[in-house]
Amino acid sequence: MTAIDELFSEYVRMRQHGLDANEALRALRHYIEPLAQEEREELARHLRGWENNLIAPGMKLPDNLPDTSPLPEESTHGEIWLQCPNCGRKNRARDVFCYSCGRLLGELGYQDTRTFRSATEELYNDEYFGEDSLLILTCPKDKTRFEIRPQLQRTDIVLGRSSEEQTVSPNIDLAPLQAAELGVSRLHLSISYDETLELIQIHDLGSANGTMVNGQKIHPSERRILRQGDELALGRLVLNVHYQHPGEEIAMN
Repeated sequence: MTAIDELFSEYVRMRQHGLDANEALRALRHYIEPLAQEEREELARHLRGWENNLIAPGMKLPDNLPDTSPLPEESTHGEIWLQCPNCGRKNRARDVFCYSCGRLLGELGYQDTRTFRSATEELYNDEYFGEDSLLILTCPKDKTRFEIRPQLQRTDIVLGRSSEEQTVSPNIDLAPLQAAELGVSRLHLSISYDETLELIQIHDLGSANGTMVNGQKIHPSERRILRQGDELALGRLVLNVHYQHPGEEIAMN
């Protein structure tokens, strides 16, 4: 299976499990960015065909696939549409990917100057995650830990498990923690940083066995704030959540 085929299959899976087109593409952006322009265009044609109910995963892409951009959501009332700088087709202002040519939109936005609040002690509540904070995910079973700085990443960080036949691998590979046996999907969960509110959000990527925070299941259509001290379960794989701020030492049991 090629990278295009795998990305297409993952996109369809996420869409079928409740993610809208923009959320699915946001989760896959890390894997789309390295593709050559012609590969992006091919992927865009596949996505456009699926959204228009013309093709399914595994089908050969028709030569005469209509060049029409889909409307991923039923209602477009109040949407702001912008022109793609590459092909000139209209896309919603909040989209990250041009369905017509495969251009990643808003790429310059990642280079804009960011303004953060001062990281004072009164900000260190359970939700606060500052510019210099560190996210630590710990497996209580064997004390394996992952140290992550989502605020430094251009794209969402994806947690999941790799496999031998898999071309597209997660950023954080949980395979060594018996992830397959514990029901972790290949692309299971995404982590993103909200620089305005200075907090971390998680998003289930339509996983087969779901994601729970403190025993409560989250749905693919929602983003959930991740807090200091939360218990995160991907399938049956449990990870404890810790935030470490500048100058702090954190004790983890």
